[in-house]
Parts: sequence; C-alpha cells; structure tokens
Amino acid sequence: MLNRGLAPTGFAGSEARATGWIAFPHHGCRACRIVICATPISWFQRHDWQHEGSAGIQIGRWIASPIRRFPAGATDPPP
Repeated sequence: MLNRGLAPTGFAGSEARATGWIAFPHHGCRACRIVICATPISWFQRHDWQHEGSAGIQIGRWIASPIRRFPAGATDPPP
C-alpha cells in the first residue's frame, strides 16, 4: 500500500494526525510537519515540506514509523 502513495484514508481502520508546521530553515526549506498514521497492525509517518519561494507543499513518502503514539498537539491530518 505504501508504494502506491495512498493517503492515510487509504488504510482501512486507520487514524492519522499531523503536527503543526515547524520552522526548518535548511537547504531551501522553510518549514516541515510530520503526519503520523496508526493502522490496526503498524504505524507510519511522512514529512511534508514548505520550500522558500514556493507556495506549494512537497509531500514525502510514507515510511514505517518508530513512533507509537501521536505527538502532543497533533491534530487531524491535512486535506
């Protein structure tokens, strides 16, 4: 499922949360946020990036996550 680039809603029975944007002024990036998805069998995460001079968001690939809880302050996932 991860290789098909599915959003958290593509995982049956999953719950997803996103951190707020965190300043990350490094290599042309402006900020990042982490999206964490809990499925019935495992946890996954991805990183979303805002770049300097761009209004768009670069969405990273889903990877297996060592994090087994939602971070404090994490909210519903982005659309």
